[in-house]
Amino acid sequence: MSKVSLNKIKNILSKPLDDLIFQAQTVHKKNFKSSSFQLASLISIKTGSCPEDCKYCPQSAHYNVDLKKERLIEISKVEKAAKVAKSNGADRFCMGAAWKKLRDGEDLNCVIQMIKIVKSLGLEACVTLGSITKSQAIALKQAGLDAYNHNIDTSPEYYSKIIETLGETPEIKADLLYRRGGTYERMQNYKKADEDLIHSLKLNPDDAYVLNYLAYSWLERDFKIKEAIKMLEKAYALEDEDPYIIDSIGWAYYLINDFIKAERFLKRAVELMPDDPIVNDHYGDILWKLNRKIQARYFWTNVLKMEDAEVKMLEKINTKLVVGLEES
Repeated sequence: MSKVSLNKIKNILSKPLDDLIFQAQTVHKKNFKSSSFQLASLISIKTGSCPEDCKYCPQSAHYNVDLKKERLIEISKVEKAAKVAKSNGADRFCMGAAWKKLRDGEDLNCVIQMIKIVKSLGLEACVTLGSITKSQAIALKQAGLDAYNHNIDTSPEYYSKIIETLGETPEIKADLLYRRGGTYERMQNYKKADEDLIHSLKLNPDDAYVLNYLAYSWLERDFKIKEAIKMLEKAYALEDEDPYIIDSIGWAYYLINDFIKAERFLKRAVELMPDDPIVNDHYGDILWKLNRKIQARYFWTNVLKMEDAEVKMLEKINTKLVVGLEES
């Protein structure tokens, strides 16, 4: 991707609409057949509660939007929707799921069956399911998948180019540094992640979400716990109804053995996000520490029913249910 200067963008915006349409058509005719297009239909097979913090996406669990959350829908509903799409002239059928990443097992198997049904109807099949592994990609391809859609804005190199081009105001640059830092953090490049997130906070010290992201990352690494708690207390003062911040500060108090404070915050977090596996796991842990073991097992068991729980978490939960917390 070549760097686009601000002057070039301003030049495009100042052009007459007719000129822009002509240039767009010239590019289109150079690369595509002028008289053909593909009609595609899209269905959400799992809606809402995505743990990612993409500000442009209503599927994110971080924002309160008028969106009905749904678990993975039945295969029969996908077949019915695909038949309707074909009858309306579509030749491609796309299926999107609000997941951070695709889980092996039931979720993968259901998607494979959906792809096979779509292909049996004579339609192209495409999906967007979050991050996938190489073995999952192979399995989807073998099922007949034609295309996999994935956002390119998860690339730190892409963010770097945007920062160079558009990061002229402190607010925009702070937000872009936050997103690039989050990408580095998920890649476990913690040095670069911390540099970006700290830089973002220098530009915008009152961004509760950056404070929470950096602090929770430190908690997971057992790094600068006292500083992390100070950041979380500030984040909570700024956004005292955000369930992720409430969970983070509760978990911070848990780590320093302040179990009374921890229970108060984690209870509130699970009330706000009853379907989040991490929040249920955290609340189960604090209940166990408070010797409320039957209740702890209840919330741990909840995690096993949740689609977004990762395999490693499920393994830990199963161990806790057998031997308890101290031995796990």
